[in-house]
Amino acid sequence: MHKVNEKRYTQVTDAYAEFLSGFEWGYFCTFTTPYTLTLKSARRLMEKYHSDLKKGGKSPFFWVAEPFDVKEGYHTHALLQVPDCYQFKHLVELWQVATGCKGKTKENESGQKVKIHARVEYRKYDKRLGARHYVGKYIMKSGADYDFLT
Repeated sequence: MHKVNEKRYTQVTDAYAEFLSGFEWGYFCTFTTPYTLTLKSARRLMEKYHSDLKKGGKSPFFWVAEPFDVKEGYHTHALLQVPDCYQFKHLVELWQVATGCKGKTKENESGQKVKIHARVEYRKYDKRLGARHYVGKYIMKSGADYDFLT
């Protein structure tokens, strides 16, 4: 990265980190789907997930979609504040509903029906690391998309 881009990269990530540090985040999340996500479908999926999440109350939500390094398409990361009415199991279920995987099955190699799950990892937000740790390495990646939803 040459010096001009490096300076811009630092300015953008610092500004986002400072802004996002003003919120009480509950989790840093990594979301994947069993199907390939385009950048456009990743945005729609994050908007759908947030729409379902905020039905429980106030829930600031910052997300970023980036190219998936394990398979084709994209996966997403997010900082989220969880409404008090939700338990952890509700968060997992909301993701399954948003991805269309809740209640879906497929046949495995031996002909048995198995549940389809969209993978999600919720990690407690660590204030000591700060928002810059969570934001900086994702938002400036080539081909990324991101948004802050309230």
